Amino acid sequence: MGACGAELSSFIENIKVDNLVLYQEEDGKYNWIESFEFENLDNCKMFSWKINRDVTS
Repeated sequence: MGACGAELSSFIENIKVDNLVLYQEEDGKYNWIESFEFENLDNCKMFSWKINRDVTS
């Protein structure tokens, strides 16, 4: 596996263990963020691999 494959594998593993979550901003845009950083965002929805949390701060 090359460098890109290893990076992708790491990215996927971080999603699966909930270290990396998808969030939706107020303006509707989506982005990835480390789960511990999400707590600092207001009025955003978070989506997790393990639990489809629809959390609005």
